[in-house]
Amino acid sequence: MNDDCLTAVRIDQDLCSRCKVCYSLCPFDAIDRQPEDGRLNIDIQRCQVCGICYSACPVSAIEMSYYDYEGLLDYVRSACKDVNAETLVVMCRGNSPRDGEVEDILAGQGLSGTGYVPMRVPCAGRIPTNFIFHALRSGLRNIVSIQCHDEFCRMKEGTRIGTRRMLLGQAVVKQLGYPDDALNVVKYSRKVVRDNKECVGCG
Repeated sequence: MNDDCLTAVRIDQDLCSRCKVCYSLCPFDAIDRQPEDGRLNIDIQRCQVCGICYSACPVSAIEMSYYDYEGLLDYVRSACKDVNAETLVVMCRGNSPRDGEVEDILAGQGLSGTGYVPMRVPCAGRIPTNFIFHALRSGLRNIVSIQCHDEFCRMKEGTRIGTRRMLLGQAVVKQLGYPDDALNVVKYSRKVVRDNKECVGCG
């Protein structure tokens, strides 16, 4: 599977001055420095799309591209061929459940927990409706969007927007003859909530 199509943050190597400001500021250690030439690259498996590197770069060499629409479709098509999957699971990259938890979520929706395609993006709620329709046309039977709870969304009402889009999508695909479970929205948040009365300040 090609992860490049899911990259939301990129470093333009022609503009980058190798100053390492982004490298020193990244709280997730998601920027790698090549020892041979000092070139900096984003590790998209670690990147949480917080935007700190983008804001700090003194030469504007870091680009934040929200989604490469065709890239997402290419990813789905190639991944479906690789695992012969019928279900696409779209998740927020910074708040996604582990594989075992995804399987439990799918089981809770009455779907098989094996043979699904995981797609982690900056904000599951911001996926365009057209992408959903094209993904279903590519041979998928179900699409499950695992979104943050509204109060935890980092992308300005992304989950509210996404829920509205999915409800609209459900109405459309139902009219086109797709089954009722073709589109599903699940709210999930991996957030720590501190109880000050119980906390002992252990650090």
